[in-house]
Amino acid sequence: MNKKTKIINICNLYDSIIINIVKYLTNSDDYNNFRMTNKKLYKLINIIRKYENNRCIQETYIENQYYINKHYFYNNNLKLQNTYVINDKFEKFKTSTEKEYFLTGALKRISNYKNGEKEGIEKIYFENKIIRRQSFYKDGIKYRNEFINDFDGRLKYILDYNFLYIYVKKFIRKMLCYDISIKNNNLHGECKYYNNGLMQKSINFYNGLIQGICKTYKLFGLDEIITYDNNKKNGVFLCYNYIKKIKYCGKYKDDRLEGTINFFFANRIIKSIEMKSGLLHGKYIEYSDFKKHFDFKDNLLTGYYKEYRYTNILRFKIKFNEDRFDNIFKIYDIQGNLDKEYIFLDKDYIVKKYIRDRMIYSLYKINSEYYLLFNNKKIKLI
Repeated sequence: MNKKTKIINICNLYDSIIINIVKYLTNSDDYNNFRMTNKKLYKLINIIRKYENNRCIQETYIENQYYINKHYFYNNNLKLQNTYVINDKFEKFKTSTEKEYFLTGALKRISNYKNGEKEGIEKIYFENKIIRRQSFYKDGIKYRNEFINDFDGRLKYILDYNFLYIYVKKFIRKMLCYDISIKNNNLHGECKYYNNGLMQKSINFYNGLIQGICKTYKLFGLDEIITYDNNKKNGVFLCYNYIKKIKYCGKYKDDRLEGTINFFFANRIIKSIEMKSGLLHGKYIEYSDFKKHFDFKDNLLTGYYKEYRYTNILRFKIKFNEDRFDNIFKIYDIQGNLDKEYIFLDKDYIVKKYIRDRMIYSLYKINSEYYLLFNNKKIKLI
């Protein structure tokens, strides 16, 4: 005897039974096809779900004319929740509050939206519930101050968004490390750098290139001032000593020392050197108890080295050619008049004696023979 199978219209079941049936649908196609069977099921099952590996990973439903969208982790904890609206052109815009969570369920981010753009305050958290970043938005663009903390909640950065500029301050253990300004992703304007809370450097930038005055500091104050143009040292530079007096000064041209560089001590010049394209070229003078004067050409000692007495009267001269002794040595008396002149010729030499710049006699050693020139007479010495 065959039993007749009774066909039941699922729509005639109680709503509670239909809801229980839906719980066993863990496939996206099965679930969404089931709710689309007729108007009653569509109205009763008002949540759109997406499944993966038999778990619901996303669901969307309407609440007070807003679309609520939720994403889930594999452990069923909420991952993301946001709200959006759809206009007449079927364009989707985020609105109200958006929340993002860690796998553990702790809040990761909370943002506010208006007309599809971030608006107002946004907070991002570490998993230990410490605020990692706090920002302000207007029409989807950051503005005002943004605060960034480290994992322990200590302030790490402050960013001030002023539409065209971003001003950034970095902190380590509450001490300021740098204070910089950015325009179009390039350093722009005055940027300051610190060490242990003390100013170390102040640099002016233009579109990412150093332009204008650059200052460096040491423990007791200002250390050096250098002028830059288009990321190269160009113009005046000054270096200061620990009592804030100028130690030396000069000029750069295309990153190379150019012109006269003066060194100071006790407000007076103690050294003066001339440079060309980064090389010693011209006079090199040291001022001390005995003034010293060198002449350089392309970084090589060329010409006479001169040394003076404390009365600034010439004491002696030694001739050089490209860093090598050029065989002439002259000695001067206390009045600055030429006294003796030595000329070296390989193994031979000539010695000349002067009185008041007038030669009195000369002594020659040539080929191991000695001669004396006196009153225009040449005398061979035995």
